[in-house]
Amino acid sequence: MSEMNPSPATVVMSDLPEVLPLLRANILLNDTLAMRAGTSRAERCLAVPYTWGDNVDALFPSSVRPRRLLVLGSDVVYDPAGYEPLYRSIKNLLQLEGRTRSGEGDDDVEASMEEVQVLLAHRHRHPHDQQFFDMLLADDSLVMVEEETRVDWKSHVFPEEGEDGVKKKNGETLLLSDIRLLSIRNRK
Repeated sequence: MSEMNPSPATVVMSDLPEVLPLLRANILLNDTLAMRAGTSRAERCLAVPYTWGDNVDALFPSSVRPRRLLVLGSDVVYDPAGYEPLYRSIKNLLQLEGRTRSGEGDDDVEASMEEVQVLLAHRHRHPHDQQFFDMLLADDSLVMVEEETRVDWKSHVFPEEGEDGVKKKNGETLLLSDIRLLSIRNRK
């Protein structure tokens, strides 16, 4: 985001309810590994159930009132049945920009969401995935920009090279160069 917040960030992870136990286990594992390594761990990392298309307020417990929101989605455009609910969720998250949210209880502080950005890392997997991106492009209230990743995936992620000059891992050819990073924002 454009300005760093000096207070610790809260990371809210979401997935379908049946996946939450694994998500929570990963949070605990990362905390444990960070403490063993002597590095700082995430001050606040939460796992909440969320299904695309549901009310986005469910993503934010009453104690979480971010001023800036960065939504990261990786490999989420894979099932045509999910395209429209995912589009609705992205649209509703972006509509939080400029909205004031009051706290609850003793910490009754109002906070305005100053900036919302959605970043999607996408790898083409389904022959109809362009339908999802067409929905975004057809929405005049949104701007979608393909960002430069500035990463040579083939040499940085899996630096092994076969005799034929093709990057490989465990003998398998890697096709990571087709990963796209897309930034979605409200049109100003």
